[in-house]
Amino acid sequence: LNFDFAYPHVHKDRISLPGAAEGYVALNAPKHKTALGVEYKLPVDKKGLSVRGGWRWMDAFPANSAVYTGMVNATNIVDLGFTWRPSSSPNTILSLNANNLLDHRHMFFPGTPALGRVVLFKIQHTFGVK
Repeated sequence: LNFDFAYPHVHKDRISLPGAAEGYVALNAPKHKTALGVEYKLPVDKKGLSVRGGWRWMDAFPANSAVYTGMVNATNIVDLGFTWRPSSSPNTILSLNANNLLDHRHMFFPGTPALGRVVLFKIQHTFGVK
């Protein structure tokens, strides 16, 4: 069982600048955001199968890049993933990940489309390793 936690923080999300669009230059990132995850290796196939869940939160922040200006709303995102490293092929990893599992539509920057759930399947094989 593995747990992970991250919390980056910046003290300012914008700097006043006369003449700039909207009167400021933005960092284009939130002051506060956090991520919490847990991974469990299931007791099957020599613990080659694992499940991972995670929660990400991002505070609202001002964005300012050329004509793309405005506020980006705060969001909560839940992720879920499965990984399998078959014991018969230890150099192979199969993974299935669902980011934004609850399909909460969110714009990560002004002028961009609102993204919902993203599901990815990956096959990874390392050659030449003993």
